[in-house]
Amino acid sequence: MNDPVFIVVIYLIVILIAGFYPGLKVKTPSDYYVAGKKASLTAVTLSLLATILGGSAILGTIELGQSSGWPAIWFLTSASLGLFALSPLAKYVSRYGKYTLPGLIERFYGKDARFMAALIIPLAWIGVITAQIIAGAKIIAGLEIVDYYRSALITGIVFIVYTVAGGQICVLKTDKIQAILIIAGVVVLTLFALMSPDSSKIPELKADALFNEHFSVPDLVILILTYSVTFVVGPDIYSRIFCAKDEKTATRSVLIVAILLLQVSLMLTFIGVFSGDA
Repeated sequence: MNDPVFIVVIYLIVILIAGFYPGLKVKTPSDYYVAGKKASLTAVTLSLLATILGGSAILGTIELGQSSGWPAIWFLTSASLGLFALSPLAKYVSRYGKYTLPGLIERFYGKDARFMAALIIPLAWIGVITAQIIAGAKIIAGLEIVDYYRSALITGIVFIVYTVAGGQICVLKTDKIQAILIIAGVVVLTLFALMSPDSSKIPELKADALFNEHFSVPDLVILILTYSVTFVVGPDIYSRIFCAKDEKTATRSVLIVAILLLQVSLMLTFIGVFSGDA
């Protein structure tokens, strides 16, 4: 077994163990759905980071950097703007939220609104979950252990098993691991790119480099209206806020992630621009 294959196998095993072990601590519905509403600032922050920085966000930003240049920085920056807009609302989400976003909607708008939300959210998220499975499958398939379709099956099974086994307690634990790995990987790649002789060929990041023929101001407005808002009201974001031990933790977590995303956006865009020009 070569090194990359060994690393992936160990990673999948660790994720499964991290899912099963916390599952033993689940005693109540609150434990399962919102981690007992006891999650710390670190747990909520890292979980939000891992949630936002999925395969589509990372690969999407890098690919945009390759094709469009520095304007790709707006992709995750717009996500950050959405979180900044959410930050003053986070305490209310924590205060009134119980288990789910549809449940929160029912509190303010009634059962009919809850029914519609419960119907729309799963349908909308089929594409999101599929993107994560595809990203994982491409990594495994790239190691040439099994073909792409079996890789997708393995990825999907691992995701489902560790989530169902431990609920939100498990998700918070595994998100910690994944957030640390993601940030570490992005930082290392950025440092390698900076130390490369080819880094001098990269166009400077100036105000006039933020827009070009590939991405204009109207494109930014559209991005904010269609993408930023998903971070103001999103089931994945709210499910983490529901877990926070108190309102202050919820608000601080959202603000910290909003700030960190600006740094990650810069690094991912730099990696994309570097790989496109190198």
